[in-house]
Amino acid sequence: MLPIYYTYMAVIEFLNLKALMYVGFRFAPFILVSYFIVSSIFNADIRGIVFLGMLLMNCFITIAIGNFFADFPGMMVAPATRNKYGTCNTMNLTSGGPLSRALPLNINVFAFTFGYLGQLLQRSNDKTLVNRNIPMILVFCILIVSQFIWSLTSGCASFIGLLLSLGIGFGLGWGFSFFIVKSDISDLQFFNGIKNEEVCSKMSDEIFNCTVENVL
Repeated sequence: MLPIYYTYMAVIEFLNLKALMYVGFRFAPFILVSYFIVSSIFNADIRGIVFLGMLLMNCFITIAIGNFFADFPGMMVAPATRNKYGTCNTMNLTSGGPLSRALPLNINVFAFTFGYLGQLLQRSNDKTLVNRNIPMILVFCILIVSQFIWSLTSGCASFIGLLLSLGIGFGLGWGFSFFIVKSDISDLQFFNGIKNEEVCSKMSDEIFNCTVENVL
């Protein structure tokens, strides 16, 4: 058993699973957004572009609110515990630090997407549809809770900042999705029950030639 155990440990050490999980965890928001964009490209529609536009608006609002309230008490992490493991700024979009000072965008992207899809499930009033999407709901809950705990324990964001970023993302995702429904442009939403091939076409006039054969 000992050789097998040491071989197993050597494989884990060689793969460095902790580093792989960390990279995957940090890139999860980008992977999530890329899925919508690539899916839109393959399906030859603009739903992914619409989703990306709403997501960018959400990020802009979150950044503006976060930077405005950054100096308020409780919004920023105390200097003694801020980024204590040195992992918060390893994958920033800019070299000058995070775009949003107080409100993290990673959990905000998860919450926005979850709110966007959650509104579609709530609007459908279909328990079967909800049951089929339980794995999706669980995945988003795990991502959000894990991101919340990781950001808090690593000193990347404060408890108030995480809650506010989570609330803004979920609220804007739900609100934008609701706005599209009320604007009668639901065909621009993902997972709205309408497929590209489900379109109406005008029937054309056709002339048929029939021949009758007497078999008696």
